[in-house]
Amino acid sequence: MEVETLQVALCGIGGYGAGYVCELLDNGASHGAALAAVVDPSPERCDLIGEIRARGVPVFASLEELYAQLTPDLVVVSTPIHLHAQQSITALRHGSAVLCEKPVAATIQDARAMAAAALEAGKILAVGYQWSFSPAIQTLKRDILEGRFGRPLRLKTLVLTPRPASYYGRCPWAGKIKTAKGEWVLDSPAHNATAHFLHNMLYLLGEKTDASAMPLSVQAELYRANDIENYDTAALRCVLPGGVELLFYTTHAVSGQVGPVMRYEFEKATLHYQHQAGDVFHARTKSGEEILYGNPDDQPMGKLWSVVAAARGGTPPLCGVEAASVQTLCVNAAQEAGIGVFPREFVQAEPTARGDTQVWVPGLGSVLVQCYSENLLPSELGHVPWARSSTPVELASYPM
Repeated sequence: MEVETLQVALCGIGGYGAGYVCELLDNGASHGAALAAVVDPSPERCDLIGEIRARGVPVFASLEELYAQLTPDLVVVSTPIHLHAQQSITALRHGSAVLCEKPVAATIQDARAMAAAALEAGKILAVGYQWSFSPAIQTLKRDILEGRFGRPLRLKTLVLTPRPASYYGRCPWAGKIKTAKGEWVLDSPAHNATAHFLHNMLYLLGEKTDASAMPLSVQAELYRANDIENYDTAALRCVLPGGVELLFYTTHAVSGQVGPVMRYEFEKATLHYQHQAGDVFHARTKSGEEILYGNPDDQPMGKLWSVVAAARGGTPPLCGVEAASVQTLCVNAAQEAGIGVFPREFVQAEPTARGDTQVWVPGLGSVLVQCYSENLLPSELGHVPWARSSTPVELASYPM
């Protein structure tokens, strides 16, 4: 019996959205899906617009224009953070399933509204944290749920990713707390470029396949070196029931890449992941057993085909809005700590080989590496002159 082709519309074809364009055009037929339309107010910015038009794919400036002519089975939302909630809700209310890129939304209130819209529409709403859809993470989560490693004790991640000045100049919302129109965006390394590593720790400890663990509190130290509104450096401590600790260290204000490096500690085993050291999750149990889980980046577009299958069958996605919302909640709570500005004498700006400028804080990388090693926040090291302490935010009383 021939399976009916699932019609997919792509909202946002610039930047990351171009990857979806390629995947749908090149591999859609083999997965029983087709690119039925694209939505973008400035489609000419996409290098693939010629191919899109040559294939006869209609191009619309807005979702409202799209729905005036057709209703796709699935809408992929790959647009700026502040548009995720509005566009996802619009698509759901018009009868389409949705795959929204990460993070799910700027605020937990928007994420809750998206969840309510999905429930009311009876449609799936998946979120594109690609690791959560990978066989490596799904197998690892299964073993955690089955108790193979015992109770979790501490999970931690370190990721230092330099970003030049052009990164913040590439669009009007980069590094912003709100857009010029007053829309929440909260763009930061913890809520954009490295958000998936924070989500992964929360997701792996969720009590169901499509759930994330809910922390009791979030303590954060946020800093900025670049001339931006929000922060470019974050150190977070999330405390879960039972005293389980999640530590997350991320920054764009360094001169060299480190990580991502991860260490997940359980009663009966320790798991490691290190970029450029095999790129696989590796578990070693206290009994001496070695387990390799593979590379979670092996099939980055596997999320699309997983959601296509879920939309066709009406089954819950592996990573839905509820699972993804916890990362947004943690980042929102972290924002309550306020932002410390690195004193001018600690900041350097140097030209890059590509004619750009890198703003960085000498010694910051070493501080965060030490924090990662000793399970501390920068202010707790006792020797960091720019560090400022913060008070944990209790999530039970956080407005949602």
